[in-house]
Formats: sequence, C-alpha cells, structure tokens
Amino acid sequence: MFGVSLTFGDNIQASATSGYGTGTASDRGLTGGVFASQPLREAPGDIGWQISAQKQPGGVYADAAAEVRTGYGIPGVEINSFAGQTTAYAKTRGSVGLLEWHPFIADPVRGGLILADGGAPGMPVQLNGYNKGYTSFDGKLAIPDAIPGAPQRVAIDTTRLPLDLIAGDTDKSVVVRPGGATTASFAAQSTVTSAIVLVTVEGKPPPIGSTLVSASSSAPLDRRGQAYLPSLEKKEILTVEFADGGSCKIRSQFDGKGAATRKIGPLPCVGEQR
Repeated sequence: MFGVSLTFGDNIQASATSGYGTGTASDRGLTGGVFASQPLREAPGDIGWQISAQKQPGGVYADAAAEVRTGYGIPGVEINSFAGQTTAYAKTRGSVGLLEWHPFIADPVRGGLILADGGAPGMPVQLNGYNKGYTSFDGKLAIPDAIPGAPQRVAIDTTRLPLDLIAGDTDKSVVVRPGGATTASFAAQSTVTSAIVLVTVEGKPPPIGSTLVSASSSAPLDRRGQAYLPSLEKKEILTVEFADGGSCKIRSQFDGKGAATRKIGPLPCVGEQR
C-alpha cells in the first residue's frame, strides 16, 4: 500500500493511495483512491466541498458533495456512484426562531446566539473577523455560531459601512453561555441630518474649548472652528458656548440634505453674551 497527502493554500487538502489486493479471486487486483476537500469556512458565500473516488476489485465508488454558507441556511448537493448506479440529492441545514422579538432564519445554531443590534438597517457585521451579513429591517442581525464560554469579538465593518450611517461603537466583546444568547449593541446614526459646521467669531475661530450646540446634539469646536453635528434641523439656530461661560448664536442655513462629509459655513456667530 502506498499513500500521499498534500495541502494546497490554507484550506484545500488532497490525498491518494494505491495498492494491490492479494486475497480471494474476487478481492484480487489493483486498488486505490483519491480524495480532495475544502472545509466550509465562516463567512456568507464561502463554499465547502469534497470529492472522492475508490477503485476496488469489485468496481469504482465515487462521491462528490458541496455546500454553501448563505447566512440564511446551508444548502448543499451530493452525488454518489457505484457499479453503474448514480444517486443525487439536495439537502439543507439551518435554524429559524425569534430572539428579542427579532425573527431570524440563519445558519445552524452552534453553541450560542449573538444578536447584533446595529441601531439601523444595513450595518455590516463581523464575528471574530468573519463577515456575517447586514442588519435587517429592524436594525438587528442574529449570529448563530458563537463559541460558548469564550470572548467573541463582534464588530461593525467600517470599510463596508453605508455612507449615510455612522456607528456609535464599532467593536464589542461578549461571552455567550452554552445554549444561551447575548446582545451586542452598536448605536448607529443616520448622517442624512448631519453636517460639519464652520464657525467664526469676529472673523476668527472661536476660543479653544468652545462647544457648538444644536437642539439634539453638541460637539467641541476644533482650532479651525469646525464641529461635526450628527443631528440638525433645517435652518436651525445653533449656539456656541464659550469655555468661560459666554455664548453666541448662529443661523445654520441647513437645507436638510446632510452627509458625514457635508460642510456648512463659515457662519458668523452673533449676539455674543458674556
């Protein structure tokens, strides 16, 4: 009997064997086999497969199978053949349930569940560096394959984040008990009402330590007199609060068409009070 085993790249494994049967007449003759596989990895869209063929004195047995991780279940197909007969069938694995009123259809639950609450639909979520999909209509995504009893890193993939969303947090560490569930929350905000506002006081940037305040948010002004406000109303009147207690007002002239990179100004701050 002779055999060899090889590994290609990070995942594909292959092996081959050969020999000669010396038993009874029906068992005597050349034997051998080949096998190759790629395990199913963790990100949606990954494909796992295996193929094998064995030559025995009585005939050849061949088998091939493949499955794909979709995030909504793992469908697959398998084909096997022996002595001239071929059989093919389809199969699928998955989970369905309700977690904190979030309905989900997912890959098989394995160990524990994590509910990623992005705060908005369309947030790209990762588990331990693997892409797991996007938050659904309710801003949530069920991750079914957490390893129980060990810290799990849940993150927002900022490289795929929609331009109209900003995550309040981008990284969480959680631990799930065996058969249990936990939540990782990311307070995402839409940028459709946001803007970078440039402010001047008597033609110069406001004093260091000043803060720009809207009706629903506030932010410190930098040395150039700029501040990012995540929430603005149309033509809202803003307030600049100085570190020494004074303040002044700004008419924002905001038209309601915001973005993370939208800039307004420079806008003069008037009516200074000390």
